[in-house]
Amino acid sequence: MKVLARGYVWWPNMDAEIEQTVRACHKCQVNRHAPPEAPMHPWEWPSNPWSRIHIDYAGPLRVQQKQQRQKQSHDKTAQVRNFNVGDSVYILSHNREAKWITGTLIKRTGPVSFVIELNDGRTVKRHQNQIRHKYDQYSDNKLPDISEIPDIPIPVVSDNQADVETPSGSSDTSDNSKSVVKPTVETPRLTRTRKPPNRYGDFVYN
Repeated sequence: MKVLARGYVWWPNMDAEIEQTVRACHKCQVNRHAPPEAPMHPWEWPSNPWSRIHIDYAGPLRVQQKQQRQKQSHDKTAQVRNFNVGDSVYILSHNREAKWITGTLIKRTGPVSFVIELNDGRTVKRHQNQIRHKYDQYSDNKLPDISEIPDIPIPVVSDNQADVETPSGSSDTSDNSKSVVKPTVETPRLTRTRKPPNRYGDFVYN
């Protein structure tokens, strides 16, 4: 979108203003693709004994080392996104009506899990990868309406040379200042002598 806009018009901070406009556009947000995935969250260390049991705590296994390599490979393209209770968000919808629907984040159930209240009163649980921030319409640097732009008269340039006024006293010198147009002499095109090639002329026969 930004590349297409630069082909028609440009102004300072155009890229940033286009990004803000798209973020605040509801139709753009409900039809956009999913955000980058969040970094993989490892098992948290338990706060007291026997509060959580996992096989990962048994020792440094080969599976654990493989999981660490998978996490490093996954986090190269991941993007950290922070959410707080009370934020207006878009969540991924599982029905066919809309791809993204709006709601309010009301509870955090885990490091990357949240409970969202929809506009119709329902509550759903979503992972961080299925949540995006919702930006309100901004009013800074708002472009003026077309009716508010004043009309600027455009000067009309006439092609008729008779409309151009010449100052008095310059008619005598105008004839002398006329440039003499010399006729152009066309240079004749060079020609070449056409003759058949001298075949076998360089060979010496014994």
